[in-house]
Amino acid sequence: MKGGPSRTDAAGAALLDRIYTAIRAPESWPDIVRAIGDHLGADMGLMLAPSLPNVLPVPLVAYGIDMTLIADVYPKYAGKSEFTHRALATGRAPGAFLIDELMPPEEQATSQYWRELMTPMGITSGIFMLLRTPEENQRPVIMNFYRVGEQRRFDAQDIKRVEAFIPHLRRTLSVVLDAPPMTSSPDIKELYNAIGAPCFFFSADGSVTHVNHTGEVLLRECDGIELRDGKLVLSDIPAQAELDAALARTIGEGWSAKFRTGAELLARRPSGGPPLVLVATPIGSENAIAALATPVRCALFVLEEKLRSRGLPERLQRLYGLTAAEAEICIEIAGGAMLTEIATHRGTTASTVRSQVKAALAKTGARRQADLSALVNRLRF
Repeated sequence: MKGGPSRTDAAGAALLDRIYTAIRAPESWPDIVRAIGDHLGADMGLMLAPSLPNVLPVPLVAYGIDMTLIADVYPKYAGKSEFTHRALATGRAPGAFLIDELMPPEEQATSQYWRELMTPMGITSGIFMLLRTPEENQRPVIMNFYRVGEQRRFDAQDIKRVEAFIPHLRRTLSVVLDAPPMTSSPDIKELYNAIGAPCFFFSADGSVTHVNHTGEVLLRECDGIELRDGKLVLSDIPAQAELDAALARTIGEGWSAKFRTGAELLARRPSGGPPLVLVATPIGSENAIAALATPVRCALFVLEEKLRSRGLPERLQRLYGLTAAEAEICIEIAGGAMLTEIATHRGTTASTVRSQVKAALAKTGARRQADLSALVNRLRF
């Protein structure tokens, strides 16, 4: 296999297969990075898009690394991307390099960067891989692996082993990272429009990208929550500060998507009605690379009581687009009433009621009246 591991290298061939599965399963990249590290006998590894002129840094995945130390120290040096610049200066990038080649041991002994970041992690040897360069596109990618303690240092043979995978890593990364960004998410819209709770979706910059049907109803209430210039704004100022902090944490720019955490907060209403309960949750938290190609980073559910207090008929209308008459008939059916009884009670004909039931079945997706009754009874809260 030209440009890859030999056919006799079973472990390398299996790893190559895993690399190509990432085209259809971007969520597998954390496992792939770790597998490459294990193949090299590394103790830790990471993959990221470095900070370069006109390019924002994008941390992707990491394992075995003290992320607290990284978060504290790396921002101080991230804009310099020293190893990236040194690798580019060799004229051999994309490619793999021994860390000792890019920063010789004698320089490591006096380097503040090495002293503050590498030494505390016990790193004694490393491989730096520049997979995609800034000249190729606007999303360069590096992958680094390290050994700690008294292990044998990485050598030229390790570089040769890892370089065999670079063409394949580049191809799969290009498929994932260079695909046109998603401008909408029809599946998300269809799914969340069927949820009774208002829901707002946020992009990486904190803008609202989509509001489900119930969220639009909540916005029309103009009681404590609104959209202003694409941002979600609360009338409760202290709660707004909490929301901003929660979104920053949930949307996340952390080193690993797993560091993105959800949040819950309360917001008062100007009307004095029951407070809004806002629950934020990350979207795609296990898919750090695919997150670069989709605007949706966070969903915020609003668990509010004001709309619920109006009762089951309006809930059915909001969720399924039923008319007022159709909603009332569904409730009567769920209560055990026969169609003739409903017609008599409503002062109409059985034929009219049957037509309204047929319309309700179509709108709710129920197949028969028993399913319709079960659906209504599930919504009695």
